[in-house]
Amino acid sequence: MKPPVLIPRPETEELVHLVLADLNDRCPSSALIMDVGCGSGAICLWLLKNRPDDRSIAVDISTEACQLTRDNAESTDLLRRLAVHRCDVTTESASTLKWPQSFDVVVSNPPYITPAEMADLDPELTWYEDERALLGGGPDGMDIIKEVVRFSQQTLKRGGSLWLEVGLAHPPLLRQFVMQHCTGLNFIAAHPDFTGRLRFCHLQKS
Repeated sequence: MKPPVLIPRPETEELVHLVLADLNDRCPSSALIMDVGCGSGAICLWLLKNRPDDRSIAVDISTEACQLTRDNAESTDLLRRLAVHRCDVTTESASTLKWPQSFDVVVSNPPYITPAEMADLDPELTWYEDERALLGGGPDGMDIIKEVVRFSQQTLKRGGSLWLEVGLAHPPLLRQFVMQHCTGLNFIAAHPDFTGRLRFCHLQKS
């Protein structure tokens, strides 16, 4: 691990288990997965390791993160089923990237910490994590989450799922945003983490 990549947390392992359950139910044979904001590649590589017939595209705004994901994929013998691209989902469209309506699952753990919340974070986060992997969500922590949702509308197949790890205040905000601004995308459920707090959101394209 190295900056600007966020060190994977136990909560992210829970997200992977939720995505695996969804994929095993809807796509038992094979699937195409997109990991948005791949960082170290922990999410997409874990999914590929558990589903040997799946393929994945991983994207990140950081060149360093993309290279780290490639290195980790090579070291785990998964690079042949993974393509890694530098991509800013806040400015690029799926049609420009030739990925329209292609994916069975989009999964993301985007930056969502607000500047006000930084002061209350555990010291280990502020000491060792790169701020670029934490901040960027705007005043309410929702800006990048919204962009990932918009990007996913373009990339998901009909019936495809978007899975997000978000802040504790975000599930109701995300539900409202989807209802008001995302025609054809449904907010399915918010799932708790191991502390019982709602942290993982499941959306689906109708």
